[in-house]
Amino acid sequence: MAPSSSNYFLFIIISFICPLLLLTSAGTLTLTPTKTYIIHVAPPPSLLLTSETWHLSFFPNSYPTSLLYSYKHAASAFAARFTNDELAVVKAKPGFLRADADFIVPLATTHTPEFLGLSRSHQPAGGLWNDSDFGRGVIVAVLDTGVLPNHPSFDASGMPPPPAKWKGKCEFNVSDACNNKLIGARAFLQGIQARHK
Repeated sequence: MAPSSSNYFLFIIISFICPLLLLTSAGTLTLTPTKTYIIHVAPPPSLLLTSETWHLSFFPNSYPTSLLYSYKHAASAFAARFTNDELAVVKAKPGFLRADADFIVPLATTHTPEFLGLSRSHQPAGGLWNDSDFGRGVIVAVLDTGVLPNHPSFDASGMPPPPAKWKGKCEFNVSDACNNKLIGARAFLQGIQARHK
């Protein structure tokens, strides 16, 4: 007797569902949500350890190491995605200092000098803004809110070229986005991309 098409269809469905149920019950298939964290740690305890090797030592043994970023210049830290349980394991390791959850901060102002009372119209003669020669020669090392290179704030009229010691990069989709005022920009997108996977 030939099998009916409905029995055959049921057999196919069961063939796909059973392995998924077995994987779920064995704990290998997880739907536990993860979040991106910046994990601040003590500097490597040995000069023989690279920063990345030291950072990877904080990962739980069962966690597939998907390190997003390893920081060593401005901070001893790394960025990675963890579940709450995995984060608890990381926090228990010697050398752990702090975990900061990644979150999006909306832009608060595009008029920072006025907001801080540093514009020429707000500053009395002889104030800090004047005494600092209006920031001439100062390189702002971190702009964390994103950059619109065509914004008037980055107009380079009258700006001298970057200092000779500057070794930054300009990572925009267009080649002429950087100028004598906006002298570098880096794109650190792995955290936001991991959020949407």
